[in-house]
Amino acid sequence: MATVEALVRDIISSVPANDGIGGIAVARWVDNRYKELVAKVNYRHLRKLGELSLSAEVTTGTLVATRGSTTITGTSTTFETEIGSGAQTDWYIRPASAWYEVASVGGETAITLSSDYAEDTISTAKSYHACQRYYSLASDARWIGGFLMTRLQKPLEVISIEELDSLAPGRTIVGSHPAYISQLGVDSSNNVRVEVYPPPKNTEILHYVYWSLPTELSVSSTIPDIIDDYTLKEGVLIDVYQFLMNHHADQGNVNRANLYANQKAQQRTVWRKARKDAARTQRGVDDTTFIIQSLGGRSHPGDIKTARDQILSTWSY
Repeated sequence: MATVEALVRDIISSVPANDGIGGIAVARWVDNRYKELVAKVNYRHLRKLGELSLSAEVTTGTLVATRGSTTITGTSTTFETEIGSGAQTDWYIRPASAWYEVASVGGETAITLSSDYAEDTISTAKSYHACQRYYSLASDARWIGGFLMTRLQKPLEVISIEELDSLAPGRTIVGSHPAYISQLGVDSSNNVRVEVYPPPKNTEILHYVYWSLPTELSVSSTIPDIIDDYTLKEGVLIDVYQFLMNHHADQGNVNRANLYANQKAQQRTVWRKARKDAARTQRGVDDTTFIIQSLGGRSHPGDIKTARDQILSTWSY
């Protein structure tokens, strides 16, 4: 396996000895070009499998609400047990027609809304729906791929939040199987945040594909096998020629500076081609197949060949 140190030595050996390029600088350039490379293409060595546990909708007991108030009062409710205590801004509650963001939960019978309740006062206790709308993904997730509802082995459709808002502006469906995933940005901890719609009636598990943040390459690092060291070299040579151009320009060697400026421009073309060639090597299995293979199974329905397939065939889809 190629190492950053070996690549640095290879690059420095191609530079005139008196031009002052140091190994630390070259190693930093290697890391920068590596990060540039993986930012352009979802490389397989960064593809991982994540698991997301979806909360069941909450409908226990009844509640009352007053127009203009941010307080929801429940009867025989289990808010703290089923939603959690304290701040809970990923949750929404529907006392009547509209959904309201939950700001916090105080015990089993009290919910504070993020905004005033704006519908007719509910003085006679009635049923309601509460659900978790937003979820945070793995802390190292950078880009997301496919999602699979594991119990049914059913792929979910990943759409933009604008598409979801157009498709379901009121988010009216609750207690169904999830069908859509939309990426919202990041949470307060800078983790990727998604909306799941519709929220499920019961707890469910989703598995998903994501590409993780690349680790920093140092002099002692091993270059990931999927990345050819010569590809990185083509990118680092741009930085080398930039350094040499500046070095000779500072010394008044105009002709040498112009020479390296031309080499730098030519090297940019070589680097673009190298990136495209590297991207073509990244073709692999689709996300759904990757998830199922990672879990040790295969998609269903299909021919029954194992005991596992027999069990799957008896599920109610």
